[in-house]
Amino acid sequence: MMSTIPNPRREDGSPSNWDRYLDLLAHRGVPERMRPWYVRRVEGCLKARRPVSLSQVTAEELAGSL
Repeated sequence: MMSTIPNPRREDGSPSNWDRYLDLLAHRGVPERMRPWYVRRVEGCLKARRPVSLSQVTAEELAGSL
């Protein structure tokens, strides 16, 4: 079962951390079809580090998990 990309916007319409992450992937030239792979890997990292949210993990920690 493939995971889907989380809702990128908060209820108030402001960008969520996932929205910022997806923007970063786009900025770094990650093809759109590959972005779900990165999202799944980050979700796995967050699940392993429970109860950490995306905003509480550093870029270095995520890069080490990928």
